[in-house]
Amino acid sequence: MVGLLIGVSATAVYASAAESRVYNFGPIGGYSYYNQATVEKTGDNVYYTAEIGSQNSGKIPVGYMSAGPRLFKGDALCKASEMTYNSGL
Repeated sequence: MVGLLIGVSATAVYASAAESRVYNFGPIGGYSYYNQATVEKTGDNVYYTAEIGSQNSGKIPVGYMSAGPRLFKGDALCKASEMTYNSGL
């Protein structure tokens, strides 16, 4: 993880963020995709996302792509979101 420390007066705010490399895969059903995950911690809050899209900016039919981020600490699953499917590009 990459760390960032920002000092404000006598109070310090701790934030850190990390992202995966972009993974390209396909073609699957004639479409080539990419995906990438990010995680950010600000104070006591942790935000995590997964992004998926078309490698070639083409239109992909509704429901062909999905993303469902999961956050692990070591081998332990800490948080998970439901799969979200594309509504169209």
